[in-house]
Amino acid sequence: VKTCLENIRLDNLVSKKTISEYNAKGSKEKSKIVLTPEKIIEFEDVNLDFLNRFNKYLTTAQYKTSVDGKEAWLNYKKNYIAKQIKLCKQFIDASIVQGYVRGFSHKSVKASWEDVDSIFTNFNEIQNLVNLPLSNNMERTRDLYVFNCFLGLRYSDLKAVEKNHFKREKINGKMVILFDGRAQKTDEKIEFIVHPSAVHILEKYNHELPKMSEQKYNLNLKEIGKKAGFTGMERIRETRGSKKGFYNI
Repeated sequence: VKTCLENIRLDNLVSKKTISEYNAKGSKEKSKIVLTPEKIIEFEDVNLDFLNRFNKYLTTAQYKTSVDGKEAWLNYKKNYIAKQIKLCKQFIDASIVQGYVRGFSHKSVKASWEDVDSIFTNFNEIQNLVNLPLSNNMERTRDLYVFNCFLGLRYSDLKAVEKNHFKREKINGKMVILFDGRAQKTDEKIEFIVHPSAVHILEKYNHELPKMSEQKYNLNLKEIGKKAGFTGMERIRETRGSKKGFYNI
């Protein structure tokens, strides 16, 4: 919500003057400010025209970020836009059912998904990480990352992993470790045999994996990657706004 308020122009919810004054402030000052809309969207404002304008806004709006240590403005990714439109439609449908919004069809408002290029750590790079001498805090982050290379969980699911998610079972005469859990986002059951390399890390921590915030995890990973020599740039193909191109990550 805060990101949207920083940049939003839709229906002039926040004036350009307010946005300009906000963006002129430093990070510490911004963290103390609570941006609030200067106009409230009423339920009677929600119609097909509103949804079309929201879709158009998302394809042209930009957000401020850091690229290679430099400030940059980027358009939103196509899949992010599709997600926001989908959520908005779900909200509208629920509001129509409750009688808050007059019924209308929004099938004409389309925001499609696209397949994106995947960037992954290969086995040689994983081994380089395993061999890397690190401090205790960085070592725990490295172990979490390497462990998840063999599980492929979202971080929200990774940090929720507990002892009771693992069980020993004999399959075809061989004793293995099974992961038995559920994805928090979809509530789908997840069950698979854990790779021996991941089992080794699991046993290192007596089945109690280290806990840390996602922000700390990501910051540590960046430092670990630099120490491991992962400094090359990768280029991926994706659509931002309405423009398809290649972007360095």
